[in-house]
Amino acid sequence: MMRALLIGCWLLAGVPSVKAATRRVAVVVGSNAGKSDQKPLRFAETDAGKIARLLVELGGVEQPDLLLLQGRGSADLEKALASAQTKIELWRREPTDRVMLLFYFSGHSDGVALELGRDRFLFSDLRDRLRKAQADVNVAIVDSCRSGGLLASKGGVPGPAFEIRLTDNLSSTGEVMLTSSAANEVALESQEIGGSFFTHHLLSGLRGGADLSGDGRVTLYEIYQYAYSRTITDTAATVVGAQHPAFDYSLAGQGELVLAETTPSTAILELPELDRALIVDVARDQVVGEVTGTSSHRIALAAGEYGITLWSGKRTASGRVSLASGSHLQLEWSSLSDLSAKKGARKGEEEQVVRKTNTPFSVTFMVAGGLARGAARDPGLVGSGRVAAHFGDATGLWLAVDASYGKGQHFQESAASFWAGYRVGAQVSRVTASAGMALGAGGVAQNLTGSGGGWSGTVAAAPWLGLELRLTEVVSLVAEGQFSVTLMRQDGRLAVTWLPAGFVGLGVRFP
Repeated sequence: MMRALLIGCWLLAGVPSVKAATRRVAVVVGSNAGKSDQKPLRFAETDAGKIARLLVELGGVEQPDLLLLQGRGSADLEKALASAQTKIELWRREPTDRVMLLFYFSGHSDGVALELGRDRFLFSDLRDRLRKAQADVNVAIVDSCRSGGLLASKGGVPGPAFEIRLTDNLSSTGEVMLTSSAANEVALESQEIGGSFFTHHLLSGLRGGADLSGDGRVTLYEIYQYAYSRTITDTAATVVGAQHPAFDYSLAGQGELVLAETTPSTAILELPELDRALIVDVARDQVVGEVTGTSSHRIALAAGEYGITLWSGKRTASGRVSLASGSHLQLEWSSLSDLSAKKGARKGEEEQVVRKTNTPFSVTFMVAGGLARGAARDPGLVGSGRVAAHFGDATGLWLAVDASYGKGQHFQESAASFWAGYRVGAQVSRVTASAGMALGAGGVAQNLTGSGGGWSGTVAAAPWLGLELRLTEVVSLVAEGQFSVTLMRQDGRLAVTWLPAGFVGLGVRFP
């Protein structure tokens, strides 16, 4: 008996301990098309393809676990997320394995939903689907206009100062969400780099530009700091203005979350001292990375042929290199050909920068009720109703028709007026605030106790304030106030009177 027990212990001792594995599944989405009235993007689907290749090369994602959607609709996204959830459920049957779900989107957004052609996928639904997948860690990256709206429900914070420490072990859980712009900002594409600024710097950082420690690993902390600072720098000089990436995270654990690291098959290109370099994949004719003077000069690439352009001071040089799997090449200026000033342009010169999405034409129809100051000599408050149309999102024309009726101790009054105005506003997350001026014309009929009745035409000018809270993608709660200076006839002569009014109602946005 004892002998059998000793043999059993010896056999068990010879079995290696089970090491926890990290399994990663990625859903990568790119859609050039948004709503039918928007100009298609040029590089969103290309950016998605670049991200997908990098995740397989350096991000620890196996090819069968990569779900790439380019130019597809919301039904395909639903299927991809369901497929990812099925994989995660299967992996979690092994209790020692740790699972990470990575989601990336590049395309149009209105601050409430991802736009997939004519389809919509609400930010709130995306967050719910990612959480329901039950991965240990979710990492979501959204590169679109107003993508900061994804963070609004949890109070995401724009800014560079955050630290994430997370180890690859079983106690690590939570979620991280990175967006390319704040909730009220547009995101930008660049013709020179053939992609969006944010995704371009994300790719460059993951390929080694953000690896300032030189350990061959790029952590979430490193890549966010890298992409944040370079996106702001590159977009600050554009006519549209600086674009501010934002983040939201809730993580538990120790150590660091590694998003990319070199493997034995990774080729390393080491660049000389420079101001700036662009690396182009010759086979695909795509920019795959950028190096600056302040970033790491080592960039991790797949085997292949690459075109290199370097800038330093007034000097510009270019050439091609071939990299074998697992090779390490130290590039020197002497191996490149100098370019004349006409052949090479420094960053920002002859550059075309476009918004990732154009502000679409839209109209919001509003029905509201409220109170207004009566026009009688002994004024009181009268009930008022308004039907209005607002053109554009936060800035644009607006038209309205008002009708009011009131009865007080000494008066009875009915009035109607038509208004046309222009407003200028700004949107922050789901809230839009606007201010403007309006001109109006109409009429008022009065019956005053002891004085008989009468009527008068009216002409008015009014400062106007508006506040809109989006409840869903198309329905919003609207509040308006105006302070009209009205010219009308009183006691047989023209008089100017002040008639403020306020309204609260619901708006429906089309398209």
